[in-house]
Amino acid sequence: MNGVCDMDFAYYNPSDESRSCVVRTMTRLTGKPYETVKAELTALAAKMEYPEYNEPAVFEAYMAQHGIVKCMDDCGLRVKELNPERGTYCVFCTDHEGFFHLMPVQDGVIYDRRDDSQDLYVLAVYRKKDDAAKDAITMILRPFQPADADIICTWLRTEKELYQWSADRFCKFPLTGEDIRESYAPQIESGRFIPLTAADDENRVIGHFIIRYPTEDDNTSVRFGFVVLDPAYRGKGCGSQMMRLGIAYAKTVLHVKRIDLGVFANNEGAQRCYGAAGFKEYSRRQCELPVGTWECIDMELFTEDRNA
Repeated sequence: MNGVCDMDFAYYNPSDESRSCVVRTMTRLTGKPYETVKAELTALAAKMEYPEYNEPAVFEAYMAQHGIVKCMDDCGLRVKELNPERGTYCVFCTDHEGFFHLMPVQDGVIYDRRDDSQDLYVLAVYRKKDDAAKDAITMILRPFQPADADIICTWLRTEKELYQWSADRFCKFPLTGEDIRESYAPQIESGRFIPLTAADDENRVIGHFIIRYPTEDDNTSVRFGFVVLDPAYRGKGCGSQMMRLGIAYAKTVLHVKRIDLGVFANNEGAQRCYGAAGFKEYSRRQCELPVGTWECIDMELFTEDRNA
């Protein structure tokens, strides 16, 4: 999904119940009767110990049971800025003032009882699995290989993107694969710098980041850095998917208790990506760069419950 959309609108209201957008949307997506969907959602909410089915965890679980899977995280776009391919979608959106809404989109048509939905902000997009199968991405993490650097440097298309990616670690644009290899080599030798590559099931390189131990005598905390994704895969939830794989690696292979990272305030897409993966802001600081003074947001994630 990308670009600006001129989606059509069709009035759809199988029930006059208020606050019924979840049931209404699931009725359209599953093809089941309204009352059947409502009963199933109510039962699922009770099973999951939620007071109502309007909770995202409940309707996401219901969609998963019906082969409807997330294909895009919070992207900062309005609904009208989506450009969906043909298929069946569910859009979760908000006005950022406390109102949340769920609606079905099928083959470019919004089915809803309100005609101003296109002005809402997208929180997540889900796609019916049969439709999404051809676009589904199987992602794996593998050790960084020297040849990966020649691909990674092509994703840094502007000087701004270079500094957003590396802060003051390179200070050279355009960057070359050899620059990355020369920088990484001695750090890899230390054993406390772990570069990883995200690849699809055909071993195409689609993402990259590094894990390092910021404190010499502390093996319980690591920092993620140099996070970058092939531009063709951005805005589709792949960044958060890569981060979740990294979190699992840090937890199960490195056995760390805490992960942190830094992101510049002028990189809103990356902030949303990290937030979707579970990172929370804990501090802000000013960074002096050759291109100016940028604000850096430090975010952290704990791999275990500190209250346990």
